[in-house]
Amino acid sequence: MRMPCSWPTCYISICVSAKIDLDSPKLLFLISRQNPTVLTHQAVWGTALHVTYVGNSNTSGTAPVDPKDYAAGQSAIVLGPDTLKRTGYTLAGWGTNPNGPVVHQPGDTFVVTADISLFAIWTPLPIPPTGDLSHIVWLWLLLCATFISSALWHMRRKYLQHYT
Repeated sequence: MRMPCSWPTCYISICVSAKIDLDSPKLLFLISRQNPTVLTHQAVWGTALHVTYVGNSNTSGTAPVDPKDYAAGQSAIVLGPDTLKRTGYTLAGWGTNPNGPVVHQPGDTFVVTADISLFAIWTPLPIPPTGDLSHIVWLWLLLCATFISSALWHMRRKYLQHYT
């Protein structure tokens, strides 16, 4: 498979070996560059690194899947939540520990240095008041009555000062 890229003529070749040794590093990719006088090949060897997303108590959907193999030092873009959801919570971001803190937001980039798992960090949604609200109504009425009483007292005081 050959895909064109930049610099006068450049092809990325993906090589597959018939013999696979899982204990040794493998060829991640081969870059071939050709300018008018020089043909250069650069093999990048190493173990493919992966970014794994974990739902961390999600109630529906699935965590996003990053299908890419990364070489050490390569940049990765943090994925969004996809269909991942948790009832009563909103996704605050992704952390490297299931209990937080949030270290990455969707769209952030970071350098991959080892296999990494990113855990969904959830923030509870605010709970709207439910049930009997009569205590709130009584408190409101008490505040209104206090304000009116205070206003009447000040008006009476000014009246008495003016006419006495």
